[in-house]
Amino acid sequence: MRDMNRYTATGVFFLLASVLSLSSQVGPIWKASIRQIADIGRAIESLLPFNVIDRQDIPFQPDEIGHLLLWGGGMVVLGLLRRSVKTDVIAVGLFGASVGFEFLQATITTSRSLQITDIAANGFGIVLGLCIVVFVDAIGRRPKLVDTTA
Repeated sequence: MRDMNRYTATGVFFLLASVLSLSSQVGPIWKASIRQIADIGRAIESLLPFNVIDRQDIPFQPDEIGHLLLWGGGMVVLGLLRRSVKTDVIAVGLFGASVGFEFLQATITTSRSLQITDIAANGFGIVLGLCIVVFVDAIGRRPKLVDTTA
């Protein structure tokens, strides 16, 4: 049963990555969602004495944040569900897949193009996901404290 969950989670992740990478409709939907989140943020920000939402020096745009979340989330899911494959092998394979998706979307669609910033965001997300997996693994292997008072 656990193997079936691994295969299902892996399949769902790559299906989601395919749909998001190759869909020309993601942009408008994503922008509307970001606009709603930004409106809520501006409402909260109006209560603060400083400006956070409208800064132009923030390094990532919404598209790159989406790439970071997708591929970072994929690394966490695949890393935590692994059986005998090392996490660094998963990370390298996942980064290779992300680069492949970037090339595919530039080749297959007319509305999407290859962008180096997307590849960088994919890699950064995978590294963050890898850090989460390593941290969770370290917590899971931590020796249990023995109660010496009993």
